[in-house]
Amino acid sequence: MMRMLRSALALLLAAAVLYGMQHTRPLYSDITSPIVASGGMNKRVEARAFALSLDSARVARVL
Repeated sequence: MMRMLRSALALLLAAAVLYGMQHTRPLYSDITSPIVASGGMNKRVEARAFALSLDSARVARVL
């Protein structure tokens, strides 16, 4: 009897954890979407989660 109760509690805990993860994770489109921020060379650009600056760029003539 105790073993069945422990199994049922473990199942309920796992279901609660999965439900919480489903409702707190970001959407797939938010994870894979491009980062839109405008700026110029040698200027610091602030994004949502980080900041960066570009010192130089190389342009390919042939792909």
